Amino acid sequence: GPTKNPHDLSRVPGGSSGGSAAAIASDMAFLALGSDTGGSIRQPAALCGTVGLKPTYGSVSRYGLVAFASSLDQIGTLGRTAEDAKLLLDAIEGNDALDSTSAETSRYVASAYEGKDLKGLRVGLPEEFFADGIDPEVKTRVLEAAKELGADKKPIITALNKIDMLEDKMKLEKLKKDFPDSLAISAKSRENLDSLLE
Repeated sequence: GPTKNPHDLSRVPGGSSGGSAAAIASDMAFLALGSDTGGSIRQPAALCGTVGLKPTYGSVSRYGLVAFASSLDQIGTLGRTAEDAKLLLDAIEGNDALDSTSAETSRYVASAYEGKDLKGLRVGLPEEFFADGIDPEVKTRVLEAAKELGADKKPIITALNKIDMLEDKMKLEKLKKDFPDSLAISAKSRENLDSLLE
């Protein structure tokens, strides 16, 4: 039959790695692997109360993985804790001669950062992640955790922001060309836009 969420059998465990997350949440397994293209490890982990990790592209071999979107697909780990997920990740990451996209170096190995001072490390929380539709409790908890860890709120430009700004700039350039006398953009606004796009 279908896999069910161990915390509430009337609910789903998420997918597509729901079996892995359910196995861990029901104490049938300590660790498990999953595959993630757009959330198929992270979503079941969240629904089942476990930890799911989609590694950096290239850090884990994709050999044998059925590709849905090659540049997004990744094998990742699930565990009861972040430490568990990291231990399994340490075991599976690294170069694989059968996957030309796997990394040559060990710079992604999570244990390389163990015990190191992370002062000055930047972690981005793009504003788009907190848009309408997010559960208010999730938003509050994430922002509270960031604050407890000493996070400073600073604006960041994400790739999506940059694409939007580039499109806006192209539209403005076209308008200026087509209607040179009808559109006035201050030099300061132009300078600000250009500096954000550098």
